[in-house]
Amino acid sequence: MSLTKLIHSKRLILQFPGQGSQRLGMCKDLVDHFPLARDLMKTANEALGFSISNVMFGDNIEMLNNTKYTQPALLVHSVIAYRVLEEAMEQPLLEFVDAMIGHSVGEYSSLVLSGRMTFTDALKLVHARGVAMNAAANLLNDPSSLGMTALVRSVSHTLSIEEMDDELFKFQTSVNDICTEVSTLGDTVSIAAFNSPSQVVLSGNKGKITEAVKVVKRTFPSVKLAVPLQVSTAFHSPYMTPAISMLQDVFSDNIMKQPPTPAPIPMVMNVDASIQVDDLKSMKSKLLAGINNAVLWYPSVQTLRRRYPSSIFLELGSGNTLTNLLLKNKHMNEGKDVQSISISTLEDITKFK
Repeated sequence: MSLTKLIHSKRLILQFPGQGSQRLGMCKDLVDHFPLARDLMKTANEALGFSISNVMFGDNIEMLNNTKYTQPALLVHSVIAYRVLEEAMEQPLLEFVDAMIGHSVGEYSSLVLSGRMTFTDALKLVHARGVAMNAAANLLNDPSSLGMTALVRSVSHTLSIEEMDDELFKFQTSVNDICTEVSTLGDTVSIAAFNSPSQVVLSGNKGKITEAVKVVKRTFPSVKLAVPLQVSTAFHSPYMTPAISMLQDVFSDNIMKQPPTPAPIPMVMNVDASIQVDDLKSMKSKLLAGINNAVLWYPSVQTLRRRYPSSIFLELGSGNTLTNLLLKNKHMNEGKDVQSISISTLEDITKFK
């Protein structure tokens, strides 16, 4: 079935990826092929005051992984993927959307594409967000001592949903306790993201992350891998707290607005897995709180699956990380089949037409 026919037969939940999904050459095939994508990239370069396209299409992975460039790059790719898909469908995509969700900086893609923030304002904001996060890390004597690591574990699919939720609560509580135990004054580690039943991300001092990983692996033999992430600092940790005050002036009260539609698209917020529709003040508060708190991705997906049980998840932007999380974890889907599609490249667009 073509994507157009699929979308006409089902409702959609749009999801937008966050840091760690960036790659060199991201979005280049779309920009090379579609005039609309070239126009959006030109707008992005002008709004930012530097060439984000050179960073995305270049050969310097360290530059792309610097959060002040990573964040606008991910936003640009998601917006271009959305607009190009919409153009290919020859129909407004929002007509088929039940809700939106973004992983960390992906929330700003949701804001733009739901009509709550302009593309140019969001670009400037996520760039400032990255600059502020770097500045927060630079308050340390050794900013390079910070990092993030994903813990990947095997999960039994014979457990019921209730049994799995109980087991997950115990696992998360134990990992939190371990992080607290190994942390010392000034050198800490904490949970930065609860992505799925099989993946939790740690953030903080690299030495403390290593200590925590050793204890977690001893305590939980099901933890098979500890994968360092391609990020420039310790996101979603207490180390990022100074960035919040740095962003207060940039994140002005009038930068967000109600969409010019009778029924705004609901968004699920990372920081507490809550559904937000028209309370812009609350949304702003939750976006800022998310800077130094964990991404509750798994609970957020559960919220959406329970509210919209038959909707298809459509990932738009760099890579297919969020799609894979859904498809590989039965308990992300409340034990039911789920459809999830990713649109990232020219091939993704053309094969579904």
